[in-house]
Amino acid sequence: MAALLSFLTLGLVLGGAPLDHQPGAHGGTVLAYGDGKADGQRSMAGSGHAILFEDPPEDFVLTCVELHGARYGGNYDPFLAAARVSLCDERMRSFAESCVAYEEWQHGRADWIEVHFTPTRVPARFYVVVEFFPTATKGVYLSIDDDTTGHSFSAVPGGAGLPLDEGDWMIRAMGRDRAPKVEQPDLDDGELLSRGDGEQTGKLSVAGNGHAVVFRRPSKLKIVTGAALYGQLYGGGYDPDRTYFQVFVCDKRLKVLSRSMHPYSLFSNEAFGWAELDLPPTAVPSDFAILVYFDPAATRGVYLGKWAEDKAASLLALPHKGAAKLDKGEGWMLRTRVCASRGKEAVPELAALVEEDGFSAADLAEIAAQVDQAELEEDADEANRIIAELRAADPLEADRLGDFHLSPRFLLRERGMRAEQVQALLRLMESARSVLQDRFGVVELGPFPDKRVHLSVTLKEGMETQLFTNPRSEGFAQIVLTGPPSALAAPTRGGPHVVYGFCHELGHVLAAWEDAHHQWAHYVGSVLTSAVHMELGDAGWSDPYDYHQLEGMPRFLAELEADDPAAQEELEVSRLLRAAGQELGDRAFAAALAWIHDHREGTAFHSYRQFLLTDLRDAWLALGEDAEVVGRLFGGRE
Repeated sequence: MAALLSFLTLGLVLGGAPLDHQPGAHGGTVLAYGDGKADGQRSMAGSGHAILFEDPPEDFVLTCVELHGARYGGNYDPFLAAARVSLCDERMRSFAESCVAYEEWQHGRADWIEVHFTPTRVPARFYVVVEFFPTATKGVYLSIDDDTTGHSFSAVPGGAGLPLDEGDWMIRAMGRDRAPKVEQPDLDDGELLSRGDGEQTGKLSVAGNGHAVVFRRPSKLKIVTGAALYGQLYGGGYDPDRTYFQVFVCDKRLKVLSRSMHPYSLFSNEAFGWAELDLPPTAVPSDFAILVYFDPAATRGVYLGKWAEDKAASLLALPHKGAAKLDKGEGWMLRTRVCASRGKEAVPELAALVEEDGFSAADLAEIAAQVDQAELEEDADEANRIIAELRAADPLEADRLGDFHLSPRFLLRERGMRAEQVQALLRLMESARSVLQDRFGVVELGPFPDKRVHLSVTLKEGMETQLFTNPRSEGFAQIVLTGPPSALAAPTRGGPHVVYGFCHELGHVLAAWEDAHHQWAHYVGSVLTSAVHMELGDAGWSDPYDYHQLEGMPRFLAELEADDPAAQEELEVSRLLRAAGQELGDRAFAAALAWIHDHREGTAFHSYRQFLLTDLRDAWLALGEDAEVVGRLFGGRE
């Protein structure tokens, strides 16, 4: 308590210019300090940005907070990254909250953004507290105005903090001098809606996605006021009071009507239980959805319970990424509270709602399932037909599903590629596949020999560049690339080693090893890159460059000559594979792989089986390769 009292006293003794009551651009009053010009900026890891306002006009009702700042970092989704904004009394007790997505701020360029509140009366002294939960690679720099000082702190709701050493945060409180009359929910006239009931049948934590349930409200109950979630915490090493999940109230197409943030600590880590939470009163159409995004990780998250659901209404979904249905008969253990209106009173304002025609989230999930089935059957014409019909009604949703392209041995599903890039990628992969067949003697590629290798490419500004083989893919081998448009640029123009990257992933598709995972793909990828360049030249890629010199065997051989103590084990494996290719011939690898698959169980790894280098040795000995050569290659390896 002493620390808290000391913190609160600072707001009185540090002084500075008086609070400025300015007329708002849209009428009403703006509470602000300083001259409105940014003189600095700061991100507060582990804390928040707090500013004290005093003596607002009589009957002042806050409706909006303005924040001046700029987004920084990358490799995250700025729609799902969110800041929490709290109104606190002089004891730092929160009495109103709102939240705002990072995407409202520009990247690298500071400007004002608005955070709206349901109209809220405030005391004579109150704080606005903003928490960005930043990391080294994700956050918002909040601007500082040094024209005034003494009103700003680093603090979080419910806790003490330290004064800003110089200047004030560029935070404004906006409002009206009298409360507007708006619809107020009648909390005594409401109903708890549920799409399922009964005993728990399962649980799931979803990385990179959310849990959504579509509801139909009774005709007279049009305001959502709360929800109940049946879940349990897992993991450790984090503070559940300072770790938040988001709840979105959406229309049937998952257009966001309101969003709010809630602490993980609503759930127990010992047992499943119902967590009840209040939501911003939100007027909803007849069909609407509640969507929960926990943003889980391997060591942090919430398992949401499942129960039996008569009519499919539960989805895996995010508002900007489409949806997929759960298995038939499954539903999320999620309820929502809807209330009638009590009429217009001087209470928080609700935004006017316009009913919209079009596909619901469930409709779009069904269309996505049809496209996925067409991809499984490698019917690119049918997939493109479905997408074309959708594009006539909803171009954005159609773009999310992508476009399909076929070549003899590959199927490409792409979002955002140009025609010349599509042609170059399929030409590259066909050339690499021919090298595997002619030079390595490969007949079957991966665990699905009767299927093409499927390529999934998604290009979008702000996405993290990732290229990987998806071992979880069921029904076909899959190579995935996500990233900004520059992910397909030549490395000489700032892109990754893209040609080598796809050839490298073909090595992963061909075989999986427990003790030579990337060294095997590195060797195969380097060989393929140089061989493809010999056939296609620099122009073999849509953004021409000399991928033989930059990414092929010259680079690989130079690495083998390196003397890096930290990489000796990896280099030893790479040298073994290179020597085997020289002394036994690369075609010996295909024969050994066929023997291994017939004579070794391996270790299950999703759709693949992983083997050991000693299995490769045993295969060559069994196939009659020169025992002296094989023994020299493997030395004393056990």
